[in-house]
Amino acid sequence: MKLIIIHGAPGVGKYTVAKELEKSTNFKLLHIHSIYDFLENIFGKEKYEVSLKIMNNMLLDIFEEAAKLKFEGIILTYATLAEDNFSFVKKLLKRLEKYKTDLCFVHLSCNMGELRKRILANSRKKFKKTKNLKELEYLLSIKDYGSTFPNSKTLEVDNTKISPKKVAKKVIEHYLLNK
Repeated sequence: MKLIIIHGAPGVGKYTVAKELEKSTNFKLLHIHSIYDFLENIFGKEKYEVSLKIMNNMLLDIFEEAAKLKFEGIILTYATLAEDNFSFVKKLLKRLEKYKTDLCFVHLSCNMGELRKRILANSRKKFKKTKNLKELEYLLSIKDYGSTFPNSKTLEVDNTKISPKKVAKKVIEHYLLNK
């Protein structure tokens, strides 16, 4: 199984690129907000750590079952990969070590002007995503969205002026993901 993990700052286009990648592969898309938003409805924004712990445990279970079932691939969007010294990725590697699983990291970035525009886009409203500039500035000041997992190859893409479809094509070519 290949596990594509697309990470980067809020508004950088993780979900939009993931949807394009899903269209061009046989991979399943697991958008982080499909789980996190559900948990936030239960625990509230003020219990972020509780929701994050539960979500990460769910993700580990999902990926292990998918590996057992020999899924071809899964695409995951995940913003704060570097959080707690990459603890989620380390747990993921340990959980999947007995299965033939390739972790394929994609780090998206774009310039601040474009990021500010994207944060305000209507497409973000259907999820509990960062939707205003004040929250974006705050999150960028306290979280590490730019670090990549040590000792792993990460495809770095600045998508400021590249369409999501072209970014998906780069991912497919880089990681040899053919339908």
